[in-house]
Amino acid sequence: MLSPTIAWKPVGHINTPSSRLRCFLPCQYLRNRGWSCELFNSKNIDRYQLVVFQKTYDEENIALAKSLKSRGIKTVFDLCDNLFVYPDTADRQREKLLQSMIDAVDAVSVSTPEVEKLIHSKNTRVIDDAIDEPQINSLINFCFKRKNYFRNSTEKQFKVVWYGSAGLENPPYGIVDIPSVLPFLDKLHSILPVSLTVISSSETLFKKYVNRVSFPVKYHNWKKLHSNICSNNMTYASSQLISILLQFVNQIIG
Repeated sequence: MLSPTIAWKPVGHINTPSSRLRCFLPCQYLRNRGWSCELFNSKNIDRYQLVVFQKTYDEENIALAKSLKSRGIKTVFDLCDNLFVYPDTADRQREKLLQSMIDAVDAVSVSTPEVEKLIHSKNTRVIDDAIDEPQINSLINFCFKRKNYFRNSTEKQFKVVWYGSAGLENPPYGIVDIPSVLPFLDKLHSILPVSLTVISSSETLFKKYVNRVSFPVKYHNWKKLHSNICSNNMTYASSQLISILLQFVNQIIG
């Protein structure tokens, strides 16, 4: 295998959703296409052509990005959340660090066009999240099929599932955004039965923000649900996602 030329520096481990979808899986995709990739190791800096900082923007990583750039190593900052909004002025320091990291790197990759709009005067590219396709336990799969087989064909219900990190209240993202769609679901429920299931990481935020609705709501802790029915051994990436990722890497490395 060739010496690694691309290093990834994730904010978390493989069980951290954003790190798995925007670091570990993309790294795996590139390896499958013949690229040499690894998690960042300071001992191997001389072999790197590109270092991707996945949502890491503290003072230490900002200094590292500047150091790498001074050595001619290309750098990318990957951002999958809108972390620019801080209602509490006491947290503005984080926003300053975020901008400093953006200024320090050669390019920025983001998860959505809306986040891209927040990045000014910087080479940016929208790269969608990787798709982590679960493998359903065979017994659970049998139960699902049996339930669907015996279901009354006239039964109609609009089932909504919200899956994601619970997020934070400051900056506001995650479960705190759900109330913005509840009035629409309430209105729909008057015409067609609606149910909402939230799969996330904070029942406290769920109870605080998902309430006072006319339709049934349920909460599932994603760790417990994942341990019962899913396996991360099976992954999927669309050809379009891989193509965009490869184009971006080629563009940065030159």
